Amino acid sequence: MYLDFKVTCEGPSCVTATCPYPKCTEIVHDKAYADLLSQANLGTYKKYTFRAMVEGNPHIKFCPAPSCSNAIKTERKNRKEAVICSCSFRWCFQCADYEIGDHMPATCEIVDKWRQKATDESENVKWMIANTKKCPRCRKPIEKNGGCMHMTCRKDFGGCGHEFCWLCRGDWKEHGTETGGYYACNKYSSSAAHEDDTKAAQIKTELEAYMFYFHRYEAHQKAMKFAEEQKNQTDKKELILDKFTVRAQDTQFLKEATEQLINNRRVLKNSYIYGFYKEAGSEKNLFEYLQEDLEKYTNKLSEIYERPLDQMDHEQFKKWKEEVTNFTRVTAGFLKKFVEGVMGGLTVQE
Repeated sequence: MYLDFKVTCEGPSCVTATCPYPKCTEIVHDKAYADLLSQANLGTYKKYTFRAMVEGNPHIKFCPAPSCSNAIKTERKNRKEAVICSCSFRWCFQCADYEIGDHMPATCEIVDKWRQKATDESENVKWMIANTKKCPRCRKPIEKNGGCMHMTCRKDFGGCGHEFCWLCRGDWKEHGTETGGYYACNKYSSSAAHEDDTKAAQIKTELEAYMFYFHRYEAHQKAMKFAEEQKNQTDKKELILDKFTVRAQDTQFLKEATEQLINNRRVLKNSYIYGFYKEAGSEKNLFEYLQEDLEKYTNKLSEIYERPLDQMDHEQFKKWKEEVTNFTRVTAGFLKKFVEGVMGGLTVQE
């Protein structure tokens, strides 16, 4: 009854249950559980002991994929290469995060920084600083939507109606020929507004650099999901079988092509995280050269793969199949070259 209570009410901690005798610290051994535990709870106890064994060994980790209970053992606890579970999910052994999965060539540390940056509210603040200025009177943020420097804090948008100069933030009533006219303000260079704009320009440059990498990261993320959907669809395979009277194994090249696209898109997606934090220099130039090649041939494979089959005759299908097969092999070679280039010594600025 004591052991059944431990399994039922205390869950995984039952594996460290001690002898019920007062002040005895002896841990109950497996044989005692096997001999005394009810059959209904014995299977649960074995699951708990297996989990405790995995969690206590730095060389073994559970697959993070939902509904997968597999565990993977590696020779090195600091393994950098991704592991592939029998459920087909690829993941980083170090961070073991389902949402991140395999994030090569980016490190766990910079992926974490990237995710934080993508969700950090400070990015919204930075956008406001870079693209808006506050009304000198009511401090409402205003975005400039024209070429004229004469700004009005519009009341119909919650403003105060104050009219001011976009450059120096001075009262517009004070602007005339002595200040350079209504469309130029020579007081700007000596005003506090000049310092504010210098800071805003710097933030805007940083923000634009981030957006450059983020847009490309997101584009490959969407393309990867599209390739995963293509892999799961059977419509194209059925069309091939019906229209071109080929064997089922003759559609294997489609699966191989989509798997290659998924792998390439995954690496390209994460390469933009790596590139964002990579310090400028010869190493980054080499990285971008390899990245460009991989991206170019991946896009080409995707373009070839997505050609409409309903417009092909039998001879055109044979040429298309050959082209997809060859380009799958070519892009696999460029992926290998890219991975070797990054893993073979390129370092990242943390």
